[in-house]
Formats: sequence, structure tokens, C-alpha cells
Amino acid sequence: QTWPHWKRYFFRFDEFMGWPHKGGDCFFPDAFTLFFNKRVPLFVPRAWGSTTGATQFYAVWSVLPTLYVFYFACMFLLAKKSKSKTTRLIQQCFASYGMFHFLFQTDMVDYRYGRGYRSEHSELFHWLEKFAWRIAILLPLYQNCTNGHWKRSKALRFVLLRYAAFFVLFQIVQSDSIKFYQFMKGEKAKDWITILGWSNVPIIRHLHYPYRIALIIMI
Repeated sequence: QTWPHWKRYFFRFDEFMGWPHKGGDCFFPDAFTLFFNKRVPLFVPRAWGSTTGATQFYAVWSVLPTLYVFYFACMFLLAKKSKSKTTRLIQQCFASYGMFHFLFQTDMVDYRYGRGYRSEHSELFHWLEKFAWRIAILLPLYQNCTNGHWKRSKALRFVLLRYAAFFVLFQIVQSDSIKFYQFMKGEKAKDWITILGWSNVPIIRHLHYPYRIALIIMI
């Protein structure tokens, strides 16, 4: 429903290739069985919707956890530039949490497209991963602003600091805080925009996609 309408292009490419799409099972068993057999364990989530989209998801998540581990390792090392022992320790704790999660916990996130393992605790691990994502965005911004890395680029610092403030307000305060509270109470997740009935306001409805693109670029 929002430009650039990726799903439409995925479906067209699926039709061109003769692949399953439009809500059907588009799981690719060979990616999980090394082409030796077609039997996939029941704890592996299935893929549906678009084979093109699912294939891209497979490719990205085959390498993304490893990249995140190196990414958090860099944050851990950059924390040594902090002049305060307390802030250095806090930064290293956040970075260590990120490395630990993407080394040992990310496979417990029961997601579609074959990612993770089916588990009754998958939503909890999904929230633990969301915490790691928030750290992955905010911690580098803090480090680069405080260690003088962006000292010569005032324009970049100006833009990214305001993006950080917007991210905290729009993502963490407006969405994560209330949704985590609802998750703990076993309620359906709704952000403040939905609760207040502002979802169909044009400026807010069209803000989500550009925000997601900016979020992916920052990650």
C-alpha cells in the first residue's frame, strides 16, 4: 500500500519464475537440508507469501548475526575511548549483551521464512532481540558524539543527533514501551498512535515507511 510497493514486484518476479506466491507456501527445503532430502524438522518455521521475498530473507539472515557480533565487538573496543570508567563499563555491558544475543539467543526467535526454532518463549526472545537492535542504533551515536569522531562534521552530528531524538520518541517511547508492557500482561500489542486512533492520519500513515528505510540504513 506504500511506495515503492515491493510486494507487488516480488509477486511479479515469482510469476515470471513460476514460483509459489500470493499467500502460498514458498518454503525452500533445500536451503535447510543441504539437498540431501526434502524432510524439514517441524520446529523450523515455514515461509509463505513470496518466494522472492523469502529467498532474500534467507540470504540476509545467513550472514546478519555474524555481522552484528563484529559490529558490537567494535562498540566494545570503542568504549575504551570514554574518559569515565562508569560510562565505559556501561557501554561495554551493552556491547557484550549484543554479542551474547546474536551468538546464542537469536536462533530462539521463532520467525517465519525458516528462521529460528518454534518455541513458546519465542516472543520473549524476540523482545530481547529488539533491545539489541535499539542498542545497535543508539550506542554508536553516543560513542561517536562523545569521543570526538564527528567533531569536524557539525552537519552530520546535527542530523544524527536529531534522528536519535526522533528514534527515541517515535520508536521507544511511542511504540516499544507500551508494547512491552502489553506483552508482559499478555495483551494485544498496540502502539500509542493506534490507541489514540491516529493510524489513518495521512501524515502519520505515510511516515512509517520512510522511517523504516531510515531505520534500516542506520542499522
